[in-house]
Amino acid sequence: MKRYCGISRLIIILVSLGALTWAQSGVLGQSGQNYLPPKRHSPANKIKITVGDSGYLTLAAAVGTLNAAGTDCWLIIPKGSNETISAKLTANSNIFLEIEKDAIITQNITPAAIAGLSRDEACVVTWTNHGLATGDVILISGIAQPEWIALNDVHAITYIDTNSFSVPVNTSGYTSAYNPGTDPGSYNSTFRINGSLKGEGTVAFATNNVMSLGSGSKLKDVNFTGIGYVALCSVSKVRSDNCYFNGIDNGYRLKSTTGSQLINQRFDNVKNIAFNLYQSNNNMLSGTADSPSIGAYLEGSSYNDIKMQVSNATQNAYYLHNGSNYNRLECYAYNSHNYNFSLQTNCNYNRLISCVANTANVDENYNIYNSHYNTFIGCLGYNAKLNCFESAGGSCNNSFIACESWGTQGHYGFALIAEVDGGGAGAACNGNSLVACKTDGGSIADYFIGSATYSGFCANNSVIGCYGFSKTKPNLMLRNDINTNTIGNYLYNKSSFADAFSVSPDSFAGRRNTSNIFPNLSPVPPFTDVIGGGYREVTNGGSGYAGSTLTDGHFGCNAAKGGFGIKVLSGAHAGTGRELGFTKIDSSVNAVTIQVEGGGTINGHPAAVLTKQWDTLTIKSDGTNWIRIK
Repeated sequence: MKRYCGISRLIIILVSLGALTWAQSGVLGQSGQNYLPPKRHSPANKIKITVGDSGYLTLAAAVGTLNAAGTDCWLIIPKGSNETISAKLTANSNIFLEIEKDAIITQNITPAAIAGLSRDEACVVTWTNHGLATGDVILISGIAQPEWIALNDVHAITYIDTNSFSVPVNTSGYTSAYNPGTDPGSYNSTFRINGSLKGEGTVAFATNNVMSLGSGSKLKDVNFTGIGYVALCSVSKVRSDNCYFNGIDNGYRLKSTTGSQLINQRFDNVKNIAFNLYQSNNNMLSGTADSPSIGAYLEGSSYNDIKMQVSNATQNAYYLHNGSNYNRLECYAYNSHNYNFSLQTNCNYNRLISCVANTANVDENYNIYNSHYNTFIGCLGYNAKLNCFESAGGSCNNSFIACESWGTQGHYGFALIAEVDGGGAGAACNGNSLVACKTDGGSIADYFIGSATYSGFCANNSVIGCYGFSKTKPNLMLRNDINTNTIGNYLYNKSSFADAFSVSPDSFAGRRNTSNIFPNLSPVPPFTDVIGGGYREVTNGGSGYAGSTLTDGHFGCNAAKGGFGIKVLSGAHAGTGRELGFTKIDSSVNAVTIQVEGGGTINGHPAAVLTKQWDTLTIKSDGTNWIRIK
């Protein structure tokens, strides 16, 4: 028991509330007078009861009496005690429950087999003498019958009569009636907190047990364990601080919940989901999770603010799904099995800011699939198995700003992919922007636009001021096999690449080639500043694409420090009538080799060589190859 001023509780004060007599713990202070602890410990105008004291031997008895009296109360579960909740304990009054350190509440309410479920717009549940009131929360679980499995969840009920109530699930279109004789489904009531729960004690859940929180309720410093979770169902403005979930099935389930704050939560070895949101908006979530299945799962949930660290997720660290929009994530993810961050199916206008994703063992660090208008700002990715950043499956108008990808094990650092969507139809990956991004890429290329396998469109994407540092593979790859059309993409503003970019042979055939444009695209080392009339000087140290601007140009080639090569765009890529010139301006014997990418030729030869100072080569494209005109 708690001690105040070094003296144990000594006095039981009888307080009369109408016909009800309460046994209330008092405390003897140094002056010898009764007093309750300061208001910072005790809610104002609440009666204090220590469970286990004379008059209230169990928590159930205390709550039952409170419901009858309609009285708010401050209940204490004293240090070292163990209370079991084995029946419905919905507190009609506000309970301010404190679990002292080393105290345990075990919630072990036995579920009952479902007696009946109707096919209605709001499904009617049959439960004889259910004892529930409108707003109470139940858990339905174990249903195996097709269609009806959608009811396996927590539900806020609406009272109909003593033996029935409804839940907000539309079952009117179900093809088969529910069969309670063969289906193993069950329902269970919950321990509902309509006040606060705090302390350093533990709440332990038995199988199929859930604690539900009422609107405006508060949790603080509570430990949770066992096979169950905490539910916020059709409520608002719940506040939870510094709670700890260890080895539990799930953490929080938010369903139709708004304006709640779950702050600084800690989840260790949560078997399923730490934060699970369904149609819940304007909530704030923060904390850490180690080894969950999913750290934060959002379905149809919007305007939520999430700041988390998730490590070792057995599926995904963060998973936004099915119409989750306008959420803000500022999060860290490490060593997820699949994705670190995934936006799947119409998840639009989300913002990921300063996120870090380190190691995705099977898939991408950042994955966007069939989702649009999302913005990634200052995000980092390391060691993805496939691509570090990927926008695919019909994802359009997404922006990656000042993002970086390093150490990718798989294909690409950044990938905009026209991938098959849904039933096999071609997908579009259009209007995406990569701005001031950096990468050392993957095993194939730093940046990729197009498709290596699927049909679809990759059009009107922009790569602005980006950098690729790989020297052993293409920095930028445009590709469209089968029927993919890689058109109208805009690679701009001194995007700098260590080696070159690559295009598959059919990428620029027919209508698929003419509208990809490359103003101011430079290799590394970069060309020097333009000196009037489209003249650039290039030196040894690496190869790059000459003539990558829209205008004609002439290149002064300085091989004083060593011979080098310049790759020229194919005639098809450059377009008919494009003219380029090269002059060796140094006096060394080092050669400058001009070579055409993709197997193209200069006057039928794969390359031309400048060996002497003032040797000059001027070539013009006929739309297929290059013709030497000087």
